Amino acid sequence: MSGFDFKQFHVCQDNCAMKVGTDGVLLGAWADVSGVKEVVDVGCGTGLIALMIAQRCPQAHITAIDIDERAAGQAALNVAASRWSDRIDVVHADYLHGYSSLSSADLVICNPPFFARSLRPPDSHRATARHDDSLPISRLLSAAAKQLSPGGRVALVVPYDRLDEVITEANFAKLRHHRISVVKTTAMKPPRRVLIELKNDASHTSNPITEEYCIHDADGRYSEWYRNLTHDFYL
Repeated sequence: MSGFDFKQFHVCQDNCAMKVGTDGVLLGAWADVSGVKEVVDVGCGTGLIALMIAQRCPQAHITAIDIDERAAGQAALNVAASRWSDRIDVVHADYLHGYSSLSSADLVICNPPFFARSLRPPDSHRATARHDDSLPISRLLSAAAKQLSPGGRVALVVPYDRLDEVITEANFAKLRHHRISVVKTTAMKPPRRVLIELKNDASHTSNPITEEYCIHDADGRYSEWYRNLTHDFYL
């Protein structure tokens, strides 16, 4: 598939290792953007999440960063073709080496590489996109914590079996998990992904909001939750 049409923008993906997928759409639609003015999309890939945030949050400026030159180039083209090109900057850079210290952010959002211990694919660009060698969760959260404004947030989508690890690393980075949405494909299947929001707020002591959702109903159709969440994006 060379491209993907959304209601207000088009995403070309022919030159990007990681294509448009449910995880990115979920995160871009789910993240809390209330009150944010500066957003950093780490590992932006095609630029999908940056474009979604720009659509949802008219007052925000977004910096989309990717370590992979081809991905950053693809994102730049997608941004240039959108109506929000004046509010999104695409940067080819390594977030972990200096970039995170340059400016403050109200929201750091990331669909991070998932795989820590599995076999790496032969394509180097796909390996970078899928494996966390270049963006370990521990270092991502440490860098994000330094960049966040007081009360700022980190929003991630991660595999369910890495949730405890993310919470542990967040605690080390002095980030508090504030909201968790466990996502199943259907009610009868085990959890697949987790959407998690972390806050840069040392005084935050209340219990996190934890909810469980399904993408599909028993009849195979998209669930009401998923349809409502993605209504502004899917055709």
